[in-house]
Amino acid sequence: MTLRKLVGRYQPKDSFLHKLDPRTKIFAAFALAIAVFFLHSLWDYLIFAGFILIAVLAGQIGFWPLVRAVQALTVLILLSALLQLFGAPGNPIWQWGPLKISDEGFRVGAMLSARLIYFGLISAILGVTTSALQLADGLEGLLLPLAKLRVPVRGLALMFSVSLRFVPLILDEADMIIKAMRARGIDPFEGSIAERARKIVGILVPLLRNTLLRAEALAEAMAARCYDPDRPRTRLYQPRFTWRDGTALASLGLLGALLWVL
Repeated sequence: MTLRKLVGRYQPKDSFLHKLDPRTKIFAAFALAIAVFFLHSLWDYLIFAGFILIAVLAGQIGFWPLVRAVQALTVLILLSALLQLFGAPGNPIWQWGPLKISDEGFRVGAMLSARLIYFGLISAILGVTTSALQLADGLEGLLLPLAKLRVPVRGLALMFSVSLRFVPLILDEADMIIKAMRARGIDPFEGSIAERARKIVGILVPLLRNTLLRAEALAEAMAARCYDPDRPRTRLYQPRFTWRDGTALASLGLLGALLWVL
């Protein structure tokens, strides 16, 4: 499934990135995603690629999670690159009839493809080194100042945590339904568009039913335990900043300084 490939599954390890505070990792991922839009020169892209490589080594991340994250964006990368390649104005370097590839289109297409690849790698690094519970706690910690403005921070963090836990379950449920249909000789991705639409309805209806049943069971379990998101909760493992977080933030600042200077 595309979303599962993009986010990646958490892999518990004893690496530098795994030991970072989740607030630091979420902030760093958000800052890196913004920094991608400010990459212009070749040196910018090379420096950013080197920083991503250091993060991969620091997180002891394998090769395949990164490949799957980029693979999930393959269609988007190809479409974006082709639109820029044949649509951007500039000096033509190849032309065949109405089709024309310009130097500007080639440059912009390569830059856009590299940015999308960076987005996939950033999401994979965050997902592989941070569990769903840590992501929810980190998001709650970052948004906690908004609680003074009466923003339901704990409720938002709960929704985010439940969504992260439900996405793999829903994807596994859809995969099971598709395999059950194929075992009965029905391939939902074959036939005309109308036939595929009717078959997809056969997937969506039981998938929606099972999702609602899971949500109802979760709501009943939370009500039975008298859960109240507005009340403060204690945690078994309290997140705290260490020298690792300071090093990571300093490295992030150094990257920003290099990109600004170059």
